[in-house]
Amino acid sequence: MLRIAVVEGRYGKVSINGALAGQAAPWLDDLRHGAPLGTELNARLRLLSEQPGVRAVAVLSPGDDIGEGDVAIDVQPERRFVGGLRLDNHGNAYAGRVRLTGQAAGQSLLRLGDRAGLVLGANSGNGWQGALSYALPVGHRGVRVGGSISQHRYQLGKDFKALEASGDVNAADLQLSWPIHRSAGLRLEGQVALELQRIRHLRGAVNVDDRRHGTATQLAINGSGSGSAGGAAGRLWIDAGHLTLLNAAQLRFDAATARTAGHYGRLGADVSAITWLGGSTLFLRGAGQWSRANLDSSKKFVLGGADGVRAWPSGDGAGDDAALLQ
Repeated sequence: MLRIAVVEGRYGKVSINGALAGQAAPWLDDLRHGAPLGTELNARLRLLSEQPGVRAVAVLSPGDDIGEGDVAIDVQPERRFVGGLRLDNHGNAYAGRVRLTGQAAGQSLLRLGDRAGLVLGANSGNGWQGALSYALPVGHRGVRVGGSISQHRYQLGKDFKALEASGDVNAADLQLSWPIHRSAGLRLEGQVALELQRIRHLRGAVNVDDRRHGTATQLAINGSGSGSAGGAAGRLWIDAGHLTLLNAAQLRFDAATARTAGHYGRLGADVSAITWLGGSTLFLRGAGQWSRANLDSSKKFVLGGADGVRAWPSGDGAGDDAALLQ
């Protein structure tokens, strides 16, 4: 007599090894001995591997009892330090076309999944920029919180040299992100961010000191997916902000003209896709933003530059409402 039995698969021994085993254990706490085998293993490994500086690999083997599978998970640090140096001529024609930018980051240094970043750059127009950032996971289900501070300083030349125009932008932001959906072919996450800006524009030739403060809150959905035909990525966002002009003369002029001071709102999207057609690759991208207000220059959508219409210099074609198709 032949007897066939269908037995539900269950976890046998679950062992976590590697240099990050202790910190990784809470991320894998639902993989317990005797629990039914399901999609949890792949989901947890995918979540761990998405953390900066982490590599997680699992090996399955037969367990001691019928229907059991032992799991050995190796969690190791990977690419603790990353960085790069970039030289390009994509800068603004009046502020400095040639740019040199260096980036460096440390990953999973203080705790599993954290990332500290540094960006420094300079251009041929005596301008420079710098930024510091730090982010880390909160809990063990993909929620992350982070923040950054940055400063950008510029000086205009060529046609604007006689104006003695220069300025700087100081910014700080806080971000919170959380997973909405994760699978092998699709990833969606939500994000909320708060930004503070301190802007100063100087025009020495006409004795103008234009100081501005800006605040903004943004809600976004980020997504990416891939399949046998190609891949796609996108971002949909909406934000609300407020711009304060601190120069009394500039405030009066603005009230009589553009009316950029006060509250504003924006809606934006950026979607791209790539697919393979025989021996060729097809890339498509659509991006744009919409606003009912006249926006400060720092919030306008810019069409020109290396990431937009390359025939136009960086910074050209800026508008409150704009769309780009590539």
